Order: sequence, then C-alpha cells, then structure tokens
Amino acid sequence: MYLTSMSSIRFQPPITSSQLTEISSVINQLIQGSQPVLTTTVPYADVKDVKTVIKLANHQYPSDVRLVSVGELDGIVGEATNAPVELCGGT
Repeated sequence: MYLTSMSSIRFQPPITSSQLTEISSVINQLIQGSQPVLTTTVPYADVKDVKTVIKLANHQYPSDVRLVSVGELDGIVGEATNAPVELCGGT
C-alpha cells in the first residue's frame, strides 16, 4: 500500500471490495479503541523493503526515518501487529 497523496492510497496489487471492507473494519476498531500514536526513529535501510510499512510512492527518504504507528509498535516495524505503521521522513 502506498500513500500517493493526502487523499489517495494505492494498493499493489489492487484489492477486492471484501478486502477493502476488512481494512475499513480494522481501521474503525483502532479509531474506536482510542489507541495511542507512537513514534520511533530507525535507519531507512532497515525498513525500506518491509511490506507492512506504508511509504509514499517515488519519494526520496533520508537515511533516518520516523515510524508512526496507531496502537502498538512491536519490534522495529510492527510486523507482528495489525496496527498501521507509516514512514515519516520529513518531520
């Protein structure tokens, strides 16, 4: 999944309507659970190939990036969690 703009997400490969419903359900559960927003800074090289991390398409990230997660941030990138984990390289 790639955030292509502030109002658009691109899924690769494309997803079905039932998958979109499931994604929406997970997001709504996180919102209703009032989960904390957590951050940590890691080297970009450690997370650039991790599929569970949301990245901007065609974006040049610095050598150190901030990971932002709603809910838990398990280990380095939250691979064992359902919480969304996103790269934030500009703040």
